Amino acid sequence: LDVETIEWMKGMIGFADSSVDRIVPMISLENPLDVATEEFYEWNVDRNQLVGSIMHVPGMNLTDNLDACVEKKLFTLNTGHCTTAFLGMMKGYTYIHEAICDPQIQKIVRSVMNQSGAALIRKFGFDPEYHAEYVEKIISRFSNPHLNDLVSRVAHDPIRKLGSNLYFAYPMKMAMEYGLPYDSIALAAAAALHCNNPEDPQSVQIRKMVAESGAAATFAKISGIGDESAVNAVAEAYGKLLITL
Repeated sequence: LDVETIEWMKGMIGFADSSVDRIVPMISLENPLDVATEEFYEWNVDRNQLVGSIMHVPGMNLTDNLDACVEKKLFTLNTGHCTTAFLGMMKGYTYIHEAICDPQIQKIVRSVMNQSGAALIRKFGFDPEYHAEYVEKIISRFSNPHLNDLVSRVAHDPIRKLGSNLYFAYPMKMAMEYGLPYDSIALAAAAALHCNNPEDPQSVQIRKMVAESGAAATFAKISGIGDESAVNAVAEAYGKLLITL
């Protein structure tokens, strides 16, 4: 583009980052262009990247801190979703709604999201009461039988999900930074190490890694966490899971 047009664009057009919180299960529909979703949604848009007068768009939530919105979603909903799936797989459930309705699993999932949430509250100053309501809303969303959300889908790629910036390692590091408990998050990570799906290459690989090196070394290698107490917490939880579930 010519210089004049570029300058005009800078003053007239904003390209705003956004985040979407909505569960979209893999449901086959007659029309391939149709998409099935849950009723709940949250659409956050970075107010600071918009230019000029901002028009009202139904359902759009403008925010001055998109990172906080993204991390709230990733390390509450996604962390809880994966925890439900890995524990559900260990107990032989097919669907997420079946797993979360298991009282034992639901208790663990709620504790995981609350521990991750405590760290998020410290980091971003979220309202504790609002975040507690968000956790309960998530559990009700997971309980929706109409989604038919497969445990195997959500538990797919366990190595990626145990990575340093994702659903278990990141909230563990946040909790350690603020001196907060993370035993439930460690248990959730241990459940991911137990992932046993022969049709998932990462599941096959993680089973091999644990068999050859043990749970502690495997978690440390995948997550990048070097803190001995954190690694040992995951390894200890790994051993207890087979007994308690």
